[in-house]
Order: sequence, then structure tokens, then C-alpha cells
Amino acid sequence: MIQIRGNTFETNSSSSHSLIITKGDSGHYTPEEAYSELYWMEEDGTWSPSSDDLYFGRSPFKVLSTFKDKLCYAYACAPCRRGKMKKSGYPGYWREYYKITNVVRAFFGDKFVFNGIEPGYRRWNSIGTDDCMLPKWLKDANITLIEFLTNKNIIVICDGDEYCIWTDMKKLGLINMDNIKLAIPEKEWWEDGYEWGDDADESLDEHNEEGEN
Repeated sequence: MIQIRGNTFETNSSSSHSLIITKGDSGHYTPEEAYSELYWMEEDGTWSPSSDDLYFGRSPFKVLSTFKDKLCYAYACAPCRRGKMKKSGYPGYWREYYKITNVVRAFFGDKFVFNGIEPGYRRWNSIGTDDCMLPKWLKDANITLIEFLTNKNIIVICDGDEYCIWTDMKKLGLINMDNIKLAIPEKEWWEDGYEWGDDADESLDEHNEEGEN
């Protein structure tokens, strides 16, 4: 059961990504369901996604609802941790990747290795996300990383504030707002009532075990 914390919808000043939790109970991905989504998986459990799977910018517009897409998003957020390092050779990169991998390994029964990065070198030139807000989202929504990955009611919207596709869809009535239990941020930065906040500066490992009450 998810206990939502109130009045915690801060994000950074250029937010274009959102966390959405819908009402109802769509269930959770089982390890078997989640594992089947990870294509390019080797027999020993080594997973090597493409660089296209690990970049989430302001375009194209994306709705991330599957275990695989949300896992890629979590890894994409990792380079922004530890002072938002963006260049190769910094050990903070792979520390964050390993923390995510350890959570997924426990879910899969240890048969999982993320082959996206190794100590001392980056495998791709362009991975990451426009907004690195995932750790703060998990804290504000009071959910763990594995709950984020496996809960089918939790999705991520990737949009750009120069496109406002998500906002337009809501204005046109294409989205049933009555079906949304929680949205972080609650409003876009250009809308009345938006709450300005600081950039996230937390590590994903702080949300790997128990959610905050």
C-alpha cells in the first residue's frame, strides 16, 4: 500500500518530466514478466540495452509504463547523481549503477548484470535524462525503487516545456484526470500554483529498502 505524502510537489525550475500514479490496482510485474521484457539478455543474465534506450530528453514525448522502460529511466538518472557528473572517468557513475543493479538482482534472484557501464569508462557518448528527479520523486511519493519499477499504476511522462504535449492532452480532455491519484509535479512550471523547489540531490540507494512514513 502506498501512503502519499502531502505538500511535497517540488521539482526543479525546468521540469519537463512527471511521475504519475493512477488509481485502482493494476497489479505488479512478476519477475518472469519483467525478465521477459529485457531483450538483448544473455544466458548468464547480462543485459546490454542500446544507448537509445538510455536517453530521455525533452523530445520525443514518451510514456514509460513497462518494467523495462522504467528500469532504463532509473539507469539514465544515475549519471546525474553525485554532483551531476557528465564526463567519463568518474567513479560516482558506476557506484550509482551498481546500487540499482543490486535491487534488480534481488528481484530476479541474483540472475542479472547490467552491462551499461564499467568502472573508469563510459560505454556510450549520450545517455542520461533531461530532468534527474527520480530520487526526489520516490521520496515525495513514499515508494521504494522496486515499487516504482514493478507497480503497473506508476508511470513516467517525458515531455519538454517547449512542446507541452502532456499539458495539451490534459486541456483537450484526452486524459481522464479523475483516474490520476498523484502527479509530481502537480502543475507545470508555467501554470498558476506551481511550487518552485531545489534540484534533487539524493542518491537512489536511499529509496531501495523502506519508504518513508
